[in-house]
This record gives sequence, C-alpha cells and structure tokens, in this order.
Amino acid sequence: MSMADTFNEIPLEINEEKKLVTSSDPSIDLTNLNSLYRHMSALTIPVPPPPNQIHPARSTHIQRLKDSGNAAFKASPPDYASAHKFYTIAISMALDRAPWEHHNIAREEMAIMYANRAAANLGAERWPEALADSCAVIELKKLWTKGHFRKGKALEEMGRWKEAREAYAFGLQFEPESEELKNALKELEKKEKK
Repeated sequence: MSMADTFNEIPLEINEEKKLVTSSDPSIDLTNLNSLYRHMSALTIPVPPPPNQIHPARSTHIQRLKDSGNAAFKASPPDYASAHKFYTIAISMALDRAPWEHHNIAREEMAIMYANRAAANLGAERWPEALADSCAVIELKKLWTKGHFRKGKALEEMGRWKEAREAYAFGLQFEPESEELKNALKELEKKEKK
C-alpha cells in the first residue's frame, strides 16, 4: 500500500487565543500548518457565504422585473417590446447568480423568464425568437408544457406544421390532460385539412 492510499487521523485543535493549531501528540511538526493558519486568518478579503445561500435581493429584483414584464404584456394595448426588455434583464440577472447558490433557483427563474419572453415574442410576431426561447424553456424544464405549447405555436406560425404537431404531441406526453395543448393540436389539424 502506497503512502497516498493510507490515511492517519491526527488529533488537532485550534487555540483561538494564541491563533495556533495544536495537537496532543508532541511528535507532530505543525510549523507549516500554523504558518498557513496565520496567513489565512490575516486575510481581509471577504469570505463568500456558505454554499446554497440565496441572495434575497437578487430574487426580489428578478421578481420585480418579471412583474413589470407581465404588466407590460397585459397592458392594453400590450407593450411586447417593454415586456421583452424586462424579461431579458431578468434572465441576465438569473444567469449572474453566484456560483455557490443552488443551480435549481437560477434554472427555475430562467425557465419562467424564457417562457414569458417567448410569449412576448409570439405577441410581437417574432417567430424565430419565440422558437429559440421556447427551446430554452424545454431544455431547462422539459416537463413544463408551456415550453412545448409556445414552441408549437412558433413553429405553426412559421408554417412548419409537422414540427408544430410533434411539439404539441411531445408536450402531451408529460401532461396528457393539458387543454391548451389538446386545443392547439385540434386547431392545427383543422388547418392541415383546409
């Protein structure tokens, strides 16, 4: 067995008063470890928060941007350009989350924002952009039928009916009772028969 394959537990303690690492075993040389401990203790740079700690202000800003985008989308007449802008900024903020924050938070936020931006793109008749955003939603959250529905709508508007039918059918695999997808599929079948 090589040296790398063995592990010896050494009883260590930190003496906060003297800023030293000590051991009950006097034969252990702790000079290098104490030097490292002193240097690390003297650092003035901020230490990142513990893993998975969520930055609450970022979540609040993302929610506000989403709400602003939703308000612009629901305005009369709808302001798709402003909605698109708010959702895009929210996506950027979600992407800029610190690496120690849990990835599922950013993933969920981005899925929602991409889905909303896809709806704004559909409303503004920007079919390729709506398709790209819908595909991003599906990559982030495959089981969520909003992505499949909006992908199907974008493809349908682009005249790619076969692919639209496949998108609706694929979404129905995840949520067979989705009225939105069922109705979209029926409407598409009517168009195809004309």
